[in-house]
Amino acid sequence: LAAHPETNDAAPALAGAPVQPWSVASYLAGVYEGLLGVGYPHADTLALAPRLPEAWGATRVRLWLGDGAVRVAVDGGQVEVTPERGLA
Repeated sequence: LAAHPETNDAAPALAGAPVQPWSVASYLAGVYEGLLGVGYPHADTLALAPRLPEAWGATRVRLWLGDGAVRVAVDGGQVEVTPERGLA
């Protein structure tokens, strides 16, 4: 039903949200947490435990951490973490 009812006596209209950001956020959380094993035990600590399928191939992501970011590259059993802006 419509989120904003009409002021007249008309029956409520069927409606929906064309974009549902909460659905996208849940999907991304599953990818980051489930496949890449990303976790933030503390605001300035990044934990990684990748669980990518062997056939997945090389994967690269950029993750925010504190005032900076890190680039993470996963290829097979190899994990490379490169600090960026604001991280020593």
